[in-house]
Amino acid sequence: MADSSCVVNIKRDSIMSTLHTQVWFSTLKTFTASQYNSYSKEKAFTTRLANLHPLFHKLT
Repeated sequence: MADSSCVVNIKRDSIMSTLHTQVWFSTLKTFTASQYNSYSKEKAFTTRLANLHPLFHKLT
């Protein structure tokens, strides 16, 4: 029969690793969303530049 404190430690470790994974994924999601938002703003800016000046069409 397993020691009850050992079982509690295993449960606590699995809960902590699950929490750590969830925090990591939410951080990654937030970072990816902010990167995508800044990229789309940058793309919109370069598109506006391209509309203003034909030379910028080569850059976009």
